[in-house]
Amino acid sequence: HHMDVSFDFGFIRCLYGFSLGALLAWFQHDSIAGARQALARGGPRMDWTLAEIVMVAVIVLFVSLAGDNDFGIAAPLVFALALFLFAHEGGWISALLRAPFMLTLGALSYSIYMVHIFVQARLINVAGLVERKLGLGLIGDFMLRGQPATGFGAGWTGAVAIVVMLAATIAASWITWRFVEMPAMAWFRRLSKRI
Repeated sequence: HHMDVSFDFGFIRCLYGFSLGALLAWFQHDSIAGARQALARGGPRMDWTLAEIVMVAVIVLFVSLAGDNDFGIAAPLVFALALFLFAHEGGWISALLRAPFMLTLGALSYSIYMVHIFVQARLINVAGLVERKLGLGLIGDFMLRGQPATGFGAGWTGAVAIVVMLAATIAASWITWRFVEMPAMAWFRRLSKRI
């Protein structure tokens, strides 16, 4: 089952991925922070930008080639290397990732993770209703990694559906972030002060 952490010894594989990130933070935090301060004085540098471009290409290539085979077990190593590189914030890609919209997406990332499947499923439900009422071919069955799935088709309907799903997911995530996640974090902060 490759890196799918819901099968066999999935917890161990999950721990492997999490541990690499935690170890990177533990052992490299000070050196990354120092390098980041030095880089911040000079602005984004071309050598760091080139390294970031190469890393993005490596990630795209890795995901496209190793997403459904045993090479996927190397994913935590590839992403730990990417994390190490981008933590320095030395190139133009890092500068783009510090833009306000991207920082907002970062703040919403846990909520996005939690609601995206729910939002996608509800949009498929709504599209199914619209399809039945108007006779449009909006959704259909297809194979995804050898498994049957239902979703939006290709072409312009699929492209529009993706844009609508992204916007709806970000909106729903902002609501859950603002009214669930932030109050819960504040409550846990207050609780931790009492302990």
